[in-house]
Amino acid sequence: MSVAIVETLRQVVSPGDGIVITTPVYPPFREFIREVGAVVIDVPLLGDSSRAGGYRLDLAGLDAAFADGSVRAMLLCHPHNPLGLIHPAEELSALADSALRHRVTVISDEIHSPLVHAVETFTPFLMVSDAAREVGVTVTSASKGFNLAGFKCALLIAESERSLALLDAMSFEVGARTSILGLHASITGFRDDVEWLDGAIAAIERSSALLTELVAEKVSGVGYRPPRAGFLAWLDFRSLAWGDDPAARILDEAKVALVSGPHFGPGGAGFARLNLACSPEVLTEAINRIAALR
Repeated sequence: MSVAIVETLRQVVSPGDGIVITTPVYPPFREFIREVGAVVIDVPLLGDSSRAGGYRLDLAGLDAAFADGSVRAMLLCHPHNPLGLIHPAEELSALADSALRHRVTVISDEIHSPLVHAVETFTPFLMVSDAAREVGVTVTSASKGFNLAGFKCALLIAESERSLALLDAMSFEVGARTSILGLHASITGFRDDVEWLDGAIAAIERSSALLTELVAEKVSGVGYRPPRAGFLAWLDFRSLAWGDDPAARILDEAKVALVSGPHFGPGGAGFARLNLACSPEVLTEAINRIAALR
């Protein structure tokens, strides 16, 4: 995935150009942008308590950033890591219209899309409109959905002449870096392992429901909105006054390793990310240890 994203960025930006990300977001996005010599432009998500995920895209802020003239690309996280947020199709359509108006390429990282939860609807970015197909390139992989991380195989998807030309301009060596083992494992996962994937999603949903119960019972001051996709939980510790990086205290005193919220950029202070892809026993033990710090 990292190679696919970086090599796509190389086709659309020059050193010093701006690339937009919607924070709090997957920390390596910043490293990808630095790797191509571009500048990170943060347009944080807006808190929205009326939404199931608690956040939404700042469409006005994105349009303003695009209109500045220095922005050439946007890295869209869809579903969004660390929130498990699925961006609604109508918001993505508005984003695509703005990107087309300002000649911005949208690279949609959809690696968590195989893990959309059972009652949710996911619309890939390239499916929302003609404008999205014109400006968009989707990057995805079987690695999250089928537990193939490290197998080095990603998919680059484009549906317009403009976007296909970006992919065709890449060096032959970009494709040659794909692992043959990763290629065949990915094909097998996508083609044959739907039953396994359904079981993985069901297990994640059970973990999310258990976490909801544990938080309410043992650490009621912690905020938690169940993700709509993926296996990550975004926990809000701000009411406990444990500082900007509660994960540091939790690791030091409770010996539970969460991912530090500040690593995700603006909006991450006071938060931490927890991995739901574990046994009920491990999850319960983790929350019991955290609760003992209060």
